[in-house]
Amino acid sequence: MELENLLKQRNAYAGKIIPLGVKIAVIFLIPAALVVVSNRVWNINYFITLPIAFILSWSGVIWLYRKMSAEVRALDVRIKKLRSQDAHQKTLESSKGKDANSVI
Repeated sequence: MELENLLKQRNAYAGKIIPLGVKIAVIFLIPAALVVVSNRVWNINYFITLPIAFILSWSGVIWLYRKMSAEVRALDVRIKKLRSQDAHQKTLESSKGKDANSVI
């Protein structure tokens, strides 16, 4: 039962593509808006602020990717562990059945 829940959680990440796209758009929009505001209000040159916005945007995207990747990896590890436990348990049950038949 727990294995099925973990598989559903892992597969649910495929359904999170649209919200993820919106998050990435916001990550790029905020620094870009700050560049425009800083140019209009304080008359700071774009050559100074655009590289900073670029670095901030991509740092945010990389952070988001690593966070989601770590969550999926953790789910995969738990799934693999549960599958190996189930396989080991089935092996033990089948070997007990063979031992009982050989005694008779």
